[in-house]
Amino acid sequence: MSLSEIRRDVENIRIYCSKFCPFFVIPLSYARIVVTDDVPTCAVDGRGTVAFNKNWWSKLQVPEKRFVLMHEVLHTLLLHPQRSRGFNLILFNIAADAKVNGSIEIPGTSCPINSIAYYEISGVTGVPTSTLMNMSVEEITHLLEKNKCSYTVELDLCERVDGEEVQAGEFLRNDTEHIEEEIKSVLRRAEVFAKQAGTYPAGLERAVEEVFEQKPPWPILLGLEIKRGTKEDASFAYQSRRGDNYPGPISYDRNINVLVDTSGSISEETLKKFLGIVAYEARNATVNVIAWDAEAYEPIKARTPNEVAKVVAKKMKGGGGTVIAPALRKALATMEYGSTIIILTDGDIDDKNSKEVSDLCIRLSRKASAAVVGYTLNKFSPPGFKSFMIW
Repeated sequence: MSLSEIRRDVENIRIYCSKFCPFFVIPLSYARIVVTDDVPTCAVDGRGTVAFNKNWWSKLQVPEKRFVLMHEVLHTLLLHPQRSRGFNLILFNIAADAKVNGSIEIPGTSCPINSIAYYEISGVTGVPTSTLMNMSVEEITHLLEKNKCSYTVELDLCERVDGEEVQAGEFLRNDTEHIEEEIKSVLRRAEVFAKQAGTYPAGLERAVEEVFEQKPPWPILLGLEIKRGTKEDASFAYQSRRGDNYPGPISYDRNINVLVDTSGSISEETLKKFLGIVAYEARNATVNVIAWDAEAYEPIKARTPNEVAKVVAKKMKGGGGTVIAPALRKALATMEYGSTIIILTDGDIDDKNSKEVSDLCIRLSRKASAAVVGYTLNKFSPPGFKSFMIW
């Protein structure tokens, strides 16, 4: 297949996108496209360069060519080469491929054989496809790491690719310091163009949101929520580090109520992680821990990390089913107004969609200064609570 024929393919794909998926029109004009024998199929790097193997490309059908070009450009737009740093590259690539493939819901395109899909990750992790679709690439990667996934895939996220140029593109390829800003700018323009045209697939919109709303790690999110609900006052009766002309901070006793899922689906490793969170919060607060499975056990109090290790850990009960309503009722009866409540769970809760659980969570959130859920597998996002995945 000649270079001119490949250029014609690319031009035809751009024309097709202008009619059926305007989101890709602007990004396709920015992408640098090359052909090379250095990659067996296709690849993309952090500079916005897309590379194809000429022989492989020539064997694809037209709908597959459309899909592949959109796929690689979307990796660039979602900053996958940049976001993959620090992760197991194979597992991140699997997660990113599933995210991209699930985002391209466009007529006239066809996913090539052996492409990664959400249902395959669901089969390995046990997490429903509907949950995976709402998780970030980073969260899915952590999930794969946790399940010791041994998939072998061909990497299409590369440090650098080059070859015979099909399209020059407009990304600042030699300015790596500002490339992310430029990609985000192009992404915003693509979004606006797609919305104006009235064709912006939901899967694409979900994937794009990750770029502009990247989540900090769980400890930071939890700390921010607790701090937001912490009472802070000052008085001249207290000394200030800034000098005698400034009021000093008044310290209040902090109470944190933690509902720890100890049901049969919670592994020993997960329970240790939950207790680690409890111990961390016990550094500066009194922590009241309620273990629960199908029933709620009596609250256990700890005032220091040492007490968590010596008292709380030894009294953790459970192993049965997973019903949260009894634990919520007990928390509502025992917690003080203005304290913090944290629910730690894998999210596999039998009654999480019941009206009783929703009502109890609303009442708890109104009584609490901060209400947070940390889940490890299945998302649990009750009304009134901020919900975050624990990595």
